[in-house]
Amino acid sequence: MEDAFLDELDERGRASAAVVVNLDADTRTCPACLHVYAKGPVRCPECRLHIGA
Repeated sequence: MEDAFLDELDERGRASAAVVVNLDADTRTCPACLHVYAKGPVRCPECRLHIGA
């Protein structure tokens, strides 16, 4: 079932679906825009998606 879902996505969509948000890591990757940034802000500095507590 997951393979069928991923087959419907473009390359960027598959990359976003593969993102695991680790709030304890030194860097984070935003699942919405794929921007990588240092731990600290609770919002992605690029797209402002809320990530964190």
